Amino acid sequence: MKTIKIFLASSEELKPERLELADLVENINNVLEKQDITVRLVKWEYLDSSMGPQHKQEDYNDKLRECDICLVLYWTKFGMYTKTELDTAYGELCAGRNPHKIYIYFKDGSEITEELKKFRDEFPAKYGHFYCTFANTDTLKADFLLQFMEYQGKQLKNSNAIEIKDSQIVVGGKTYVDLKNVPFAGNNEEYNILLKSIKKTKKLLAVTEPDDEEYAEYAQELIELQERQKNMENSLWDTALMITRLSTTQCSERLERAMKLFTAGDNKGALAVLNEEEIEHDVQHNLNLIRLGEEGKKGLKINIDEYCLRIKTLKNEMEDGWLLESCKLHERIIKLTISLYGENSLETASAMMDAAEVIYLLEDFAKLFEYTQKALNIRLEILGEQHLDTAQCYNDLGVVSGKLGDFCKYHEYVCKGLDIRLALNASEALLAESYNTAGFSYSHIGDSKKNLEYQQKSLELRRKAYGEMHLETANSYSNIGQAYAELQDAPNYLKYSLRSLEIKQAIVGDKHPDTGLSYNNVADAYMLLEKYQEAITLLEKALKVSLSTIGKFKPGTLVHYDNFH
Repeated sequence: MKTIKIFLASSEELKPERLELADLVENINNVLEKQDITVRLVKWEYLDSSMGPQHKQEDYNDKLRECDICLVLYWTKFGMYTKTELDTAYGELCAGRNPHKIYIYFKDGSEITEELKKFRDEFPAKYGHFYCTFANTDTLKADFLLQFMEYQGKQLKNSNAIEIKDSQIVVGGKTYVDLKNVPFAGNNEEYNILLKSIKKTKKLLAVTEPDDEEYAEYAQELIELQERQKNMENSLWDTALMITRLSTTQCSERLERAMKLFTAGDNKGALAVLNEEEIEHDVQHNLNLIRLGEEGKKGLKINIDEYCLRIKTLKNEMEDGWLLESCKLHERIIKLTISLYGENSLETASAMMDAAEVIYLLEDFAKLFEYTQKALNIRLEILGEQHLDTAQCYNDLGVVSGKLGDFCKYHEYVCKGLDIRLALNASEALLAESYNTAGFSYSHIGDSKKNLEYQQKSLELRRKAYGEMHLETANSYSNIGQAYAELQDAPNYLKYSLRSLEIKQAIVGDKHPDTGLSYNNVADAYMLLEKYQEAITLLEKALKVSLSTIGKFKPGTLVHYDNFH
């Protein structure tokens, strides 16, 4: 089992923040233990000080050298040992030993000592290292989460341990951060306007009768606004994660300004700074320099980062045309990556996979298949078949094949991805995804029994990964119900559809489109059981949800009308 040790140093005045970070680290450990990774926080306040200050400092230094990460917190003054610990940690880092990462946090304070102010102002030049500032514990915990994800991101991402739910950052099912208190979201004008619109629409919905013509309009508007909120919050978090990575690399003055603007909450300002014409001018200059030596390569790497950050800020704005512009920028990044690293490099494969999300949203599945196939070939050549990145390519290639109507290839590729993930003992969330998609592929080639078997395995894994009361778990119950429907087993179709409905009602309520679909599935099961009155009751509920959320003449509503005949 791999162990990650985190050393935390701060003065006594920051004990509350230290305790909150300790709780967060403990919960991260609970999540990662399932992947054979242990995260331990070294609590320096518990070390033995009976032999005097000098002996205690030596104990601190010994413990520090055992740790992979060092966190140092400052507020109004230096702690007795804090600066010494930082200097020791920095010396070890420069020597290539533990700790490998040092994260520095300054709490905002109007009354700080001159010594600390001088130290903070000189910090970047002296240590060549960036630091974070925080006004509240939400910002502190958000910064730490972003930095830890950058350090150990793949395991956290694959476990889906960190989620954003209605402005809250949830880790392992426990809420730790209110995004509204973190500057990159809380100071973002567009985000605040969106939250006000949601609040206003909820009030209008609460005072409008369901039979009123405006009720459906308000309900549909609320669903669209909440979906936009979900997308925007995830996009803002992804941008912050990218900036966390970029903060440890060489940056241009333009990129540094854009990063500072975004972090302060000015996404529009960051987008304006990342002017495409100016970046492209520098790209051409650096492409010419590459012929002369390494300097051009360094510059081109920065240009690629600038384009990547521009894509993120475009997504945050989500204005008309952002998908097409993002796709164009991804194409440019792929070409520049090939110029920098070669056509058959892992960097090129990653650039192609990064473009996949936008291409998928544009529904250009032929291009998506082409890029995914190329990325797979590169990863097979360099990483081999037994690698999680290769497995992801197989899985994605299978899904795209299904979109293109080739269900034999769909089945072949997703099953290959599943086999690799099983061999590599992938996370429960990844295995659940593979069993789910492989199950659907069996359904498409006519093997409903195998589909049922795989959907049951997916449910078992999702319950372990997410818990019972989660939409992913609800979807698995629904998938099992549909598999039983294919096998003409109406009682089990009803049983699993009802459980899916119960979970959705608890999570998103009775008036959500997902709940409406579950009403429809339960009604369909009752129809197969010839319990027509129960079916009619559920169909009426499904129709009512559809009328109140998507309107009278939308396709989803017309389906519910048809089900009455």
